[in-house]
Amino acid sequence: MVVVSSVGIIMMVAVGAVFQTMRVQNKNLALSKLSEHGGWILSELKRNVFNSTGKLACYGGNLSIGLTNISDIKNTVLSCSDMGGDNQIASESAMVRKLNTDDVSILDCTNFVVCGETDPVTGLSRAVTFNFNIGTSVSGVGVSKSFTTTVTLRN
Repeated sequence: MVVVSSVGIIMMVAVGAVFQTMRVQNKNLALSKLSEHGGWILSELKRNVFNSTGKLACYGGNLSIGLTNISDIKNTVLSCSDMGGDNQIASESAMVRKLNTDDVSILDCTNFVVCGETDPVTGLSRAVTFNFNIGTSVSGVGVSKSFTTTVTLRN
């Protein structure tokens, strides 16, 4: 009876350790996925700003920014929406190009765009800060991560 009880306790501890290891592994996979996706989104946002002619127009609510004369596209809007079915960070010109994948959710767009000081002559910003929070899950283990970057335009 003592042997059976001891083996049962050892088995419970071993199974618990295996499940905990799997949970940590899934959390690490989810964080890696978020880092990869978030970094790519940031690089696309930066690329759009750097390819503009330096005319940044922030729109109300700090949820989008307009860019003019990007190399081959005349006007582009970078926007963030964390509402229901429209859960995306997007680059919109002739068509909407969603920057996040369906397995990465936009959790918070508060202050997605914060424009820096405006040029006194043109009234346009020379720097912009992007902020967003994304989340995902792997095998039932959910994680989230915040991303932020400031882009200063070249002359």
